[in-house]
Amino acid sequence: MQFTGFKKHSNKLKTFIIISIILFALFALGWSQNLSYSHNEPGTGDRPIAAWSCLFYFAGDNNLADYNEMLTNLEFLQRVGSTEQVHMVCLLDRNGADDSKVLYIRKGGSDEIPLSDVNSSWASEVNTGDPEILTNMAKWTFTQYPAEHQLILLSNHGGGWRGICWDDTSDGDKLDLEDLKMSMAELNKHFGRKIDILATEACLVGMIEFVYPLREYIDYFIGSEAFSFGAENTTEGGFVVGNWQYDLMWGELIEKPDMTPKQFCEVIVENFHPYGPWRAPPTIPKQEASDTLSVIDTSQVRNVVIEVDRFATALKSIFPVRRERVTSALQVTEQFSGEFDFIGISFFSNIDLWDFADKVSNIIALNDVRSSAAAVKRAVDNAVIIECHGSDPTQGDHPNAHGLAIYMPQRISEYNDIYDTIDFAKDTQWDEFIKAYWLIPA
Repeated sequence: MQFTGFKKHSNKLKTFIIISIILFALFALGWSQNLSYSHNEPGTGDRPIAAWSCLFYFAGDNNLADYNEMLTNLEFLQRVGSTEQVHMVCLLDRNGADDSKVLYIRKGGSDEIPLSDVNSSWASEVNTGDPEILTNMAKWTFTQYPAEHQLILLSNHGGGWRGICWDDTSDGDKLDLEDLKMSMAELNKHFGRKIDILATEACLVGMIEFVYPLREYIDYFIGSEAFSFGAENTTEGGFVVGNWQYDLMWGELIEKPDMTPKQFCEVIVENFHPYGPWRAPPTIPKQEASDTLSVIDTSQVRNVVIEVDRFATALKSIFPVRRERVTSALQVTEQFSGEFDFIGISFFSNIDLWDFADKVSNIIALNDVRSSAAAVKRAVDNAVIIECHGSDPTQGDHPNAHGLAIYMPQRISEYNDIYDTIDFAKDTQWDEFIKAYWLIPA
């Protein structure tokens, strides 16, 4: 796989990290051997303000536990561990009963903290698809470990605008966009400030629809337009690093804790590890690569939405006469798998926003359409601070990814009415454009 970046990119292709069979054997025997079951540090009043406080929301209560993804993430973080200037706290949940844990991550191991210390009502299992769990966990973390900068990382399955952090033990509950908005708004109210970075290790959430409702409560958003690939331990006897090289990313932060949130975002993307090609499930005819990651400046998101609204209005105005030209643009626009159909074959419900605007302006020679398309491209350029992507489409790469995706069903039966309820659809003409294109009654 060749790996390139649109604005700024890593200068080398990182390969899989395979660790020795001995380490794997120790890990397989029980990750709890790396934990010391005590946490007797003083409360926040006795703890000085650090540079960074990081919450890792490892929501693995689903099939990701089959690959030990969250435990492997933890293993890589324990290679660097917390310092006086960089605190790392983890809520870890797997797919068993009574297996939720709160951990303070140290080099070489972690301290387990009783769940009841975080919230007196928490027992031995929490629902990571409940926004109150996320809110309470973040309140506790950032109060107990105060810092100049706050980061939350959500690691789980992602479903684009549909949500993130599915919890199978809790009847498949998840954090939808309204849940995330409510949680971030409560944290903003509680601390009187924005979260510096909301990062996601999840599929398909690098969308304008996902970040739009969160723009007032976070400064930077990190997400992938494409599928993500998580770390795992292998039956061959070793660890395989995923897209997120936690030890390298947080290792740099620990070496330079005075870096700004923007600088750390750039470090994360520069240490992003592409993976592919792959198929999941194997019956999917098209190869996919997990090759995209981008950082969004949320102060620019509102302008993107304004320009998308104008663009959608301009496109609607040329229907039905020039509908086939929009089809021609869609056929050559960068696409990302978003759903599986009823027979399990993947199709493409998300497209790259910048690339679609570019293809439209090249195909449709109307001033209103071209000017609105150009405005969309400028707005996306201003919002995307840094992004990376592969360059070989034969290997499943997405060479025309530019950092922000948008929903665009590829057939009429795919349109999901729930889309009408999200903030982005309510505030723009984009859903009306989709319906006009597919002749769906408004």
